[in-house]
Amino acid sequence: MKKVVIKKINGDIIFSYISKNNSMCKTILKYIEVCKKRGNIANFRGVDFSYADFSNADFSYAYFSNADFREVDFSYANFSNANFIEVNFNHADFRGVDFSYANFSNANFIEVNFNHADFRGVDFSYVNFSNVDFSNADFREVDFSYVNFSNAYFSNAYFSNANFSNVDFSNADFRGVDFSYANFSNAYFSNANFSNVDFSNADFRGVDFSYANFSNAYFSNANFSNVDFS
Repeated sequence: MKKVVIKKINGDIIFSYISKNNSMCKTILKYIEVCKKRGNIANFRGVDFSYADFSNADFSYAYFSNADFREVDFSYANFSNANFIEVNFNHADFRGVDFSYANFSNANFIEVNFNHADFRGVDFSYVNFSNVDFSNADFREVDFSYVNFSNAYFSNAYFSNANFSNVDFSNADFRGVDFSYANFSNAYFSNANFSNVDFSNADFRGVDFSYANFSNAYFSNANFSNVDFS
């Protein structure tokens, strides 16, 4: 038996719990349970969770803005409707996670694994996703405006009806991705790989496709006004 403490990055303690196996995950769940009984939302603003194991945890509707999740294991966890504004997720593992309708605006996701994750309806505006693996992820109706996807990997991901306006996709790999009805206005796709991609009914107004690979891509009814294919 040991007391586990949830601390903010500045050292302030927001909750402590006697855990049989020294589990940070169980301590957080206990804090969420206490908050719900009091009619409050669990607030983890500015908390340091780096290197923790949150696999299979349920943190739906929790508030994690400005928290530090570096190198955390989130595999198969539930973060639906949670708030992650300006959070650090560098090198974290999100395999099979449910992030549906969560808010990630201004978060940092450098070198993260999102394989088979569910992000339907999520707000990712102004996020950094450089060198991230999104293979087989579901991003239907997600807002990615002003996001950095340079050198990211999207093999067989699903982005139907997503918003990619003003996004940087330079050197990204999109082989086999579904981008039907997505908004790419003013995005940057220099040197990206779009082989076997579905762009039907997508909006590409003002996009830079210089040196991109479109072998076997599908562009039925797409809008290419003012596009650069040089």
